Formats: sequence, structure tokens, C-alpha cells
Amino acid sequence: MALDGFAEAETSAAAAFRLDGNSAKAQAIMGLAKLGQMRNKIALGHLDVNDPISKAVRSDPQLTGWILNEMNRIKPGYRIAGLGNSEQMGRIEDQVAAANAIGKEAVALAQKGDFKAAADTMLRCADAYPNVTPGIPCMIRQQAAQLRFQSGDNQTALADADRTIQLFPDLPPGYVARYIALKLLNRDAEAVAAKQKLVEMKAPEAERLETALQAIQAMQSKAKP
Repeated sequence: MALDGFAEAETSAAAAFRLDGNSAKAQAIMGLAKLGQMRNKIALGHLDVNDPISKAVRSDPQLTGWILNEMNRIKPGYRIAGLGNSEQMGRIEDQVAAANAIGKEAVALAQKGDFKAAADTMLRCADAYPNVTPGIPCMIRQQAAQLRFQSGDNQTALADADRTIQLFPDLPPGYVARYIALKLLNRDAEAVAAKQKLVEMKAPEAERLETALQAIQAMQSKAKP
């Protein structure tokens, strides 16, 4: 589904919520509609853990590419705060396009089953994304964490998580990945601190950690020869 403008985004959001108000896609569409409602008041760099787009991507990381594409499609209706001139916006759009191209490489590698290379490439995508929108690179790193766990390299997953926390200490994804990696490495005492941080942040992920861990444990167990 393509959203050609904010009016369509708002209509689509209403329809999506009527069908399933709890779905990640509905949350994503509502987030796009919210961008339209706020117009030039929105600062994409300020999207936080409670923003509908952030919630959507945490629920379904595979939506990241779709959201980025839709943001690009409807860009005439908004601007990033403090970056109003066309030259600056042009540079940002070029960076976004370059990052999206790297993200597509990562998806292609994952589809081939090369999860290690896919995770490395997804991290390159996050690093290439403009730093004016910190919430989005963090979401992309969340996708990379999932790919890393799919590769079975839990030690590197832990190192990736620590780097995510270093870059985005106020967002949940790094702590979620750190908790899961530590549990998979049988370092339970250290995992407690990561979970406590999520509780202190009042992040909903704190209540879903065990479910997420069990899903990854099952995935890794199934992948073993």
C-alpha cells in the first residue's frame, strides 16, 4: 500500500484501526498520519519510545523499510526542524537514499540465509542514516540484532547491543538485545541489570522480554544441525 499524502494517511489509519487497532501496521500508519497533522511542527529527530512509529517498528521490525519509504513519499508535507533550506534537505535525502540501498542489500543477504553478513550490512545501514533522526538508526540496529541472533553469534550480538546502548542510551532496543544476548550466554546476573533499566524506563518491552527470549531460543535451537 502506498500513501500519496497525509489525507490518505489519515483515512488509511482510521481504516487500519477499525480492522485491528493493535496491529503494528496500524500503529505505523497512525504515526505517518501524525506527521501530517503536525506538519512543520514535527521534528523527526525527536520521535521517542512512545511515538506510534517507534511502537510499530518495535512490534514488527520488518516495517522499517516500508515506513522509511512512506516518509520519503510524503516528504513535501514536512520538514526536519532546523533544516529548512533545500540544499540541506537534499543532502539528507541523499543520505537516506544511500542508507536505504544498504538496507536492501541486508534484506537480500538475509533472504539468502547469510544472516551474519546481513547483520553486518544492516549495521552499516544504521551508521549511514542521517544523525538528525536518531530514533530511526536505533530501530535499524534493532533489526540488525534480530539478524545477529538468527546467525547464532550471541557474543557479537552482545557487543552490538553495547554499541547500541552507547549510541542510544535513552531508547530500549539496546537493552533488549543486551538482555537476550546475556541470557543466551548464561550470564543471568548481568542480564538482570539490563531488564531493570527497561523497567526504570517504563518501556513496554520489559514485560515482553521472556517471550522474545523464548522465541529466539527456539529459533536458534531449530537452526542447529
